[in-house]
Amino acid sequence: MGIAASAVVDVNAALGADVFIGNNAVVGRAQLGDRVRVGALCFVGDGVVIGADSVLHPGCVLLAGVTLGARVVVGPGSVLGDDGFVYAPAGPQNLPVRHAGSVVVGDDVELGANVCVDRGLLKDTRIGARTKIDNLVQVAHDVVIGADVVVAAQVGIAGFATIGDQAALAGQSGVNPHVRVAARVRVGGQAGVVNDVVDEGAVVSGTPAFPHHAWLKAMARLKTLDALEKRVRMLEQQQEKKT
Repeated sequence: MGIAASAVVDVNAALGADVFIGNNAVVGRAQLGDRVRVGALCFVGDGVVIGADSVLHPGCVLLAGVTLGARVVVGPGSVLGDDGFVYAPAGPQNLPVRHAGSVVVGDDVELGANVCVDRGLLKDTRIGARTKIDNLVQVAHDVVIGADVVVAAQVGIAGFATIGDQAALAGQSGVNPHVRVAARVRVGGQAGVVNDVVDEGAVVSGTPAFPHHAWLKAMARLKTLDALEKRVRMLEQQQEKKT
């Protein structure tokens, strides 16, 4: 443990026992709990709070005000606390809107590589305890993700969406703004959740997402459409000959 000679640490930073800060990392007026590990080339902004035994892998960025619980793992290149994609039209221009919230991450959360979690516009963006998020996931402003949620790679969760406890989002699925996904819901790969999923434990697939068993039937029928079209045309031709 220790602080690398090339690291830059604010004199007002509060460091717990046995903290490690790697080469060329920058730590502002932040609070780091016991045994926190900050990898090389990380940036930890002013007002950041990191709980005990958390690990920031190389190249992480935690901007001002972000809070991590204990035993949180943040993968390489992830960015927490940047502004969300919110602009207000002003004539021909689109002007950025100032954000009032930050990011709060619960205990035992794991974030993969290149995960982006935007700070809240009106309230904090929140990730519940023990949630696991894969690489290349976008969590937008004001999103609330519950506890024990699993989010696979390349998922996008739009602003103000809410994901219930123990839900699971498969790879490349997406959740629309303001949509609510109930607890224990399973969202299939590449599904697009455009409306609330209110039934706990539901399994949905497709775009727009609907119950998985119905989606399977629809996909099975889709394979027969060409043959069905040929039959219909043949019947039409036979009918025309008769007339």
